[in-house]
Order: sequence, then structure tokens, then C-alpha cells
Amino acid sequence: MPSSCPCRKEKDAKVKEMQKMIGVRYRDLIESADKIVTMHSAAMRLETTLKEMPAEWQEMEVELASTLATSNTLSSSETQETPTSPTTVCLDSIQDQALFLVQTHENLWQLLDQGETFQALKLYQQAQEMYEATAVDIWIESFPFLPSLWASIQTFYLVCSLEYEKETLLIDLVSYRE
Repeated sequence: MPSSCPCRKEKDAKVKEMQKMIGVRYRDLIESADKIVTMHSAAMRLETTLKEMPAEWQEMEVELASTLATSNTLSSSETQETPTSPTTVCLDSIQDQALFLVQTHENLWQLLDQGETFQALKLYQQAQEMYEATAVDIWIESFPFLPSLWASIQTFYLVCSLEYEKETLLIDLVSYRE
């Protein structure tokens, strides 16, 4: 009997060790199952969102096309003059304002490509004044892409400012050499 006592203690220790190991593994298994369920629900939400995207894009394209088609207030000559000599913007309809912002984005690129940094800054300032004077909620209802377009237009301010400073420094450098 005395020799069975250490074996029994050893057996009890092994049983407890196995229970602890199984308990830890069981908790790990439960955590893994929870993570799998969470990933599955995230994948299902992503799948639903991705299925809705083509319809959303098509709706936005239709809105933009109808806006560009119905806006006849800006003539082609005025549109071509805007990049080189912007005038004060006074657009009454939301469609005109949306068209102006869409054209402003393209015109800013053209002005920068032509080296007309000061004109680009003036055009940016006009767009900013119009954007700040308009109720953005109305735009979002009709043209959901305009806030992201405006965010893109805002990046031009830094580019234009840096270009303008470069030009000014270059002019100062040339006049200093003379």
C-alpha cells in the first residue's frame, strides 16, 4: 500500500494537469469560434455592400449626367474663359453650382499645367466662397459625390500656394542677380 500512495498522488496530479490543459484549450476553442463568427458576419456585411455598389455608382452617374445635360446656363465660351480669367461666381441653381465645382476641379489642373498659379488661386477662392455660402445638406441629397469632390479641390490650395511661393522666390532671385 505505501507504494500506491505516490502513484495515486502522481495520478491525481496528472488528472489535474489534464483538466487545466483541457480547460485552457477549451477557452481557446471558444475564442476561436467567436472570432470565426465575427469574421463571417463582417464578410456577409462586406458582400452585401459590394453587391449594392454597382447600383450606387450607376445612380451617381445618372445624376451627374442629368446635371451636366440640363445645365445650359454656362456657355462654352464662358467655360473656356474661366481658367484664364475667373470672374465673380453668381450661380443660382444647385445644378449650376455642382457643374461649377466639377469644372473647377478640371480648370485648376489646367491652370497649374499652364503655369497660371495666381489665376488658380483666384478660382479656388471663388469655389471656396461658393461652397461656404451654400447649404451643403442640399447638395448631398442631390449630388452625393460633391463632398468628396470638394475635399479633392481643397488639396489644390496647398499645391497652388507652394507653386506661387516658388514663382515668387524665383522672381526675387532673378531680380537679385540683376
